[in-house]
Amino acid sequence: MASYSNKAMEELATELSSGLVRLRKGYLDAAEQIIQIVQDDQSYPLSFVVFRLTSYRPPDNVSAELLEGSSLRKDLLKLLLDVSASFALHTGDYGEPAYDQIGLAGRFDVSTKTIQRWRNRGLPARRLIFPDGRRRIGFLESSVRWFLHGHGDEIRRSSRFTQLTHTEREDILRRARRMAGFTACALTDVVQRISRKTGRAPETVRYTLRRHDIETPENALFPHLLNAMGDEVKQEIYRRFLSGVAVNELATLYRRARGTIHRILNEVRAVQLLERSITYITSDEFKEDDAEESILAEQDFDEKVTKSLIKPPSDLPPYLRSLYEVPLLSARRERDLFRRYNFLKFKADRLRKQIDMNRVRANDIKAIESFLLQSNELKNQIVRANLRLVVSIAKKHLIGPMTLFELISDGNI
Repeated sequence: MASYSNKAMEELATELSSGLVRLRKGYLDAAEQIIQIVQDDQSYPLSFVVFRLTSYRPPDNVSAELLEGSSLRKDLLKLLLDVSASFALHTGDYGEPAYDQIGLAGRFDVSTKTIQRWRNRGLPARRLIFPDGRRRIGFLESSVRWFLHGHGDEIRRSSRFTQLTHTEREDILRRARRMAGFTACALTDVVQRISRKTGRAPETVRYTLRRHDIETPENALFPHLLNAMGDEVKQEIYRRFLSGVAVNELATLYRRARGTIHRILNEVRAVQLLERSITYITSDEFKEDDAEESILAEQDFDEKVTKSLIKPPSDLPPYLRSLYEVPLLSARRERDLFRRYNFLKFKADRLRKQIDMNRVRANDIKAIESFLLQSNELKNQIVRANLRLVVSIAKKHLIGPMTLFELISDGNI
């Protein structure tokens, strides 16, 4: 969930995102209507927003809360993204054209950074599932026209407002056909080179090439991009990456952009995390606001930790004798380690449940893996401190066919 200026709007977005799926598209359409009438220098009752979104009139105590127009508009733009991401909303659900960021940038011959600036200025966006099956930031034709009407001067400054002529389009396709036919260039490399040669924005070139391939698949310049990459190929890319093949080499080998390779690697890591079993003992303490600070902070137990005076058995090999050099854990210290161990796994599991395979975020994957790695280190610390207990118990069971080392091996497991 995105960060909201008004707590009430954040709570409302959460409620709408978990409400009846059949009503959510209506919430989105109503939210955009409010965006188009809100004035930045005025304030609006929360009851007005709730009623316009849901046709439900809230109690009088809710009506008293006022929302500043400028912050309300920003919150409604965030609400559009969050609610649209909560269910399967396809471009085909609207009876009008829809553009992703690259497509819209290509239409106006501007950069995707410019599109991001337009979004910051109020261009409404949704998270839509496009015909290729992937969910991306999308813009409806009606939303673009509304923004164009109110920000025409800004758009004219950003864009030359010139469409490609037939000759320019054919020139781009000719250059791309030659480069794709005689080199192993990925689409991104071809786009960058043609952009430098023609002076057209990279997004315009990319949009032209992709539209050509989609409209004429039999003459596609990059036919391998028309079909989604299979799971087996993704696993192969991941295995090569783990074996030391650099991302740049993988991009060249599979004729994909470096960003695409990074996305594939993150997707495979996400799948592995989703399939992994994360077991832990939970506690209500883990859900408190200050849980991380109070649980993960280094504790001072004011204890003198010394090595045990017990001498190791003389018949133990050196690697087992070293166990007796590991300090024992006090009861308080052991409880603290178990508490931190379970809390880290709780955090990993909670963040894992938020993974959206349509837009895997690398930072989330890294955080989950970090939590699990830290919890494993704590587990190993607990185990190492208790391994000598395994040795002492194993020595008491030297009856039967198993040797001491077999008993210790079973005890360690």
